[in-house]
Amino acid sequence: MTDTLDKMNKLIQPKYRLSGKGMYMQEDNPTFLVIEDLVSLGYRMACRHSGLDLDHCILALRGLARFHATSVAICEKEPNQKEMYTRGMFNIAYPSEMRVFFCKGTKQLAEEMENWPGMKKYVEKIAKLVDHIYNIGIDMWKLSENEFNVINHGDCWVNNMMFKYNDDGKPIDHVFVDFQLCYYGSPAIDLLYFLNTSPSLDVFKR
Repeated sequence: MTDTLDKMNKLIQPKYRLSGKGMYMQEDNPTFLVIEDLVSLGYRMACRHSGLDLDHCILALRGLARFHATSVAICEKEPNQKEMYTRGMFNIAYPSEMRVFFCKGTKQLAEEMENWPGMKKYVEKIAKLVDHIYNIGIDMWKLSENEFNVINHGDCWVNNMMFKYNDDGKPIDHVFVDFQLCYYGSPAIDLLYFLNTSPSLDVFKR
């Protein structure tokens, strides 16, 4: 937030912003980061339970496009920037707890699907993924240097973004928060993650 993202924001300001400003960072004793208060600027979170309607989704995807595009511009000027974002959500170097989180979630999904009408034929397929799901994620996130790559947000879902609204309650602006899992790779990572976590059922049905 005090280097890459700051440079990305400066490319598109004053018309747009990708995030709040990183005001101060201390690397040790203790590590902490002071971030601009987005609530005071009129931003707030949308409801993750109901999901994002079409207006919210359009704003979020436009914001994501700006995030990706500005990251490409920064990486072209400073190629070393992309070398700072090599881990992402799926990485063999993470503690076992990260793997367990996804494996247990997949197991729980298979067990829950037993109760869903017409879904039992898929239960066995999902159950077989339990021990392999994290390795599949690692393989999917491997960088391909020959493809088009960007700095991904890495955890692009409704809880990691905030919106500003007009007097009629319509969303008019969007910013991202939580940049712990940024990853240099295919932009499809963010796009698919967002589409599978954040739109409302009404948007899916369209």
